[in-house]
Amino acid sequence: MNTLITRFNGLLISKLHFRVCLMLLAGLTPISTILYYDQVYAVASVSSLVVSYCLVVIFYHCDYFERQCSHLAREVVKDPLTGAYNRRFLMEKLVECLSVFRRTFDVASVISIDIDHFKHINDQYGHDVGDDVLCQLVSTVRARIRHTDRLCRVGGEEFILVLPSTNKFQARVVAESLRERVKKTEFVNGLNVTVSMGVSEVKTGDTVEKLMKRSDMALYEAKRSGRDQVIAS
Repeated sequence: MNTLITRFNGLLISKLHFRVCLMLLAGLTPISTILYYDQVYAVASVSSLVVSYCLVVIFYHCDYFERQCSHLAREVVKDPLTGAYNRRFLMEKLVECLSVFRRTFDVASVISIDIDHFKHINDQYGHDVGDDVLCQLVSTVRARIRHTDRLCRVGGEEFILVLPSTNKFQARVVAESLRERVKKTEFVNGLNVTVSMGVSEVKTGDTVEKLMKRSDMALYEAKRSGRDQVIAS
């Protein structure tokens, strides 16, 4: 992911240089047209105006192209239903967290989140209501986390929250706060929704798979223990 960012930054610098050149050409061409406009240079003057117009159009479309690329770059890592990040982004983020930990020992934690009895919600109220519950859960969690934290959807009703620079004790406090927040929230159709959570932190020798497995095991323990709980491994 860092490599992609570096390449993107390099591309932005190239675009900046290109735009400066376009602006200079677009500005100087009409000036030269005015200065040299006479019968001898009539054809050249008209041609320079056309070139100037084309340069302005190109400049506009460069901006449009950049906006579209930025939009697509954001969409490719987002879950289309909830707007949370997707599994692809999660894998990249966890690799990044592990890399930071190996270099600086700056620990990170993950929280696995699962909506309790979500199948019952779908069966009784329909999948449209289930989708609304998912979206509302994402909004509720996002309203209570830092701008550096990342909420990712990894399955139907399963999410993973990545917390950089956070140990498992701090992450458990966050998880308990989120659990209480979700429990007190009135969801669509007046539903009361609860979540189970499993917490794990990065350890020496970890891989992405090991980290996620510990978090999943803690989550399963929370569900086996009666749900609406937080377990840290």
